[in-house]
Amino acid sequence: MDLKEYFPKEEVKNAEKFLVNFYDKLLLDNKINNTNALIIATYMISNKDKKSMVQKSKVKDLFIRFGRKEKEFSKALYEISGKRKTKSGKREAWIEEKGETIGLNFKGLGQIKKLLNSKEKKKNGS
Repeated sequence: MDLKEYFPKEEVKNAEKFLVNFYDKLLLDNKINNTNALIIATYMISNKDKKSMVQKSKVKDLFIRFGRKEKEFSKALYEISGKRKTKSGKREAWIEEKGETIGLNFKGLGQIKKLLNSKEKKKNGS
């Protein structure tokens, strides 16, 4: 699995901060919470398919390949879909859902950019 399939070449190095290609698996750092894991999976499938709206099943498959559980996918999807109120009482959606498709909205894309540009570096075995 090549990260170049899922990220523009200028983002690959930053994606390697939290993603590791290990033979047939793509491992996502456990420090990344499930909602961010779902946003990352959505972004990656969108880049691979070259579409803003992608099949929810493809995103779910990638989320699970990250080592996450199916139950966690449903919960994360609920949290970032705007159906749940935040602590401030607002509903904030980071994604857009249409039937069996899913895509990032402006807020979700902004979150991806934050993750990719974070200063935290991958630790080498320690």
